Amino acid sequence: MYRNLAFAVSGELPYSEEGELGDGGGNDAASHVRPIPRYGFLCLDCSKTFKDRVSAVRHVQRNHLLNAPSFFCRFCSKEYRVEKDRQQHMNRVHGLVLSAKEIRELDTQP
Repeated sequence: MYRNLAFAVSGELPYSEEGELGDGGGNDAASHVRPIPRYGFLCLDCSKTFKDRVSAVRHVQRNHLLNAPSFFCRFCSKEYRVEKDRQQHMNRVHGLVLSAKEIRELDTQP
């Protein structure tokens, strides 16, 4: 719906004419997100909008960061780019109802 929202609001495309996405190439997801008054938050890589910043940052982590850290399930080795996704997987698939902190503590045990 708001595919070209960045252009509509600022008059500038969210990428350079050379086709580089984003605004600075930062490896942290927050650097790929900008607030847009009355709309929420904008992904500078694909111009998708989100109601809140957390959702926008998770979207960038899942879809756009090439060197993002990976989180692996201790039981089945499935890989996740967002720690919360791994936590939900461990709850649904393996029946472990643990906080992200408790899962990180499990990761440090042999």
